[in-house]
Amino acid sequence: MRLAAIIREIDKAVFQRRGTIGEWSIGVTDDPDGMRHAMTASGFDISRWHQWEADTTSDALAVGNLFVTLGMNGSGLDETQSTSATVFVFIASHSSHVDAAIRQLA
Repeated sequence: MRLAAIIREIDKAVFQRRGTIGEWSIGVTDDPDGMRHAMTASGFDISRWHQWEADTTSDALAVGNLFVTLGMNGSGLDETQSTSATVFVFIASHSSHVDAAIRQLA
């Protein structure tokens, strides 16, 4: 999916709902199913999980970095994972715990 399209989709998923951007976490992974499973196994509610496949890893990281700049939690952005192209966002009620879990899984 093109960079601009992913940004528009995240806008729909995040900004057009009530709440704040800081409630959301964003990341990039090459194994979205594994990431979802690991987050669920760690006790996190991912019922508001959204994901998009970017055209390139650099596009995925650009999207992630943009939303981190806007205030989203983003410890799941590991630029050393050169094959990662899936951007994911989800609401987390305890973002510090989510950030720690994402760092362990990345």
